[in-house]
Amino acid sequence: MKKSIEIYALIISAISLLIFMISFGMATYNLIRVTYPKATFFNNQIYQTNASYLANQRADSYGDPKKVATLAKLSDQQITQQRLFEYQNRLDNERQLGINNLIPQSISAILSLLVFLLHWRLARKTNPST
Repeated sequence: MKKSIEIYALIISAISLLIFMISFGMATYNLIRVTYPKATFFNNQIYQTNASYLANQRADSYGDPKKVATLAKLSDQQITQQRLFEYQNRLDNERQLGINNLIPQSISAILSLLVFLLHWRLARKTNPST
């Protein structure tokens, strides 16, 4: 009976440790997303120059044709302002997504660590020689 409890506790410990490592890794990624969203924001090259921004607006299949026509009429300074405004909105969105994902992943990491510690302790109690 003691052996089966020990095996159960070790299996649960291994599974919870695996869950902890995955949750911790994802939480770390989202922490980077919150603190430095430029590092995790993909397609940021679109917002580097006015030319790339305008080319993306034309190539975007979901783009609004009225927006493209409006952008074509703007001066370089106005396009730059629009581009930087959209870029900042995208960074803010990336940061918010990081916050939204960080909370449940942190909870998952904490709970799996608690499950691991409880079952590891149970396994050690059933076999004091380890």
